[in-house]
Amino acid sequence: MYSVITYYNVITIYKEDFMTNIKKLLQILIPGIILAIIVYALFLFFGGTILYLLGLKYNNLLSLAKFFGIFLILSMILDFIVVCFLKVLKELRGLTDTQYNLLYLTLDIPLNMIIIGISETLIKGVSCSMLTAFIFSIISYLFGIFLEKKSK
Repeated sequence: MYSVITYYNVITIYKEDFMTNIKKLLQILIPGIILAIIVYALFLFFGGTILYLLGLKYNNLLSLAKFFGIFLILSMILDFIVVCFLKVLKELRGLTDTQYNLLYLTLDIPLNMIIIGISETLIKGVSCSMLTAFIFSIISYLFGIFLEKKSK
């Protein structure tokens, strides 16, 4: 009888811990999703406006939203890889900040242009010239540098 009561108490404790963990997870997950939607909407609005002014053509808002979704996903992944590579290179080779920034510039702008080209190819209702992609890549690089300096 004692082992049954102990087993019941252990299961009850695990259920309470599980429910507490689920509640904690939801408390983090829901605001995170809301924040991601807000950031995506802001990027879609401002990035779409800048690209439209630079010459981006799109059929409807849904194709523009898909374009920026693909662009954001690819750029976050590839930018993470580039930044990690450059930080390792900076540590191993002892690069100065100027050398690091020049390397990042030479990798970031062409990479953004390639990502815009891939996104444009995958979404049929969007067309973007290479000049537009180049200017947008420079603007996004400068904006990233501005945010980086402001955060320090």
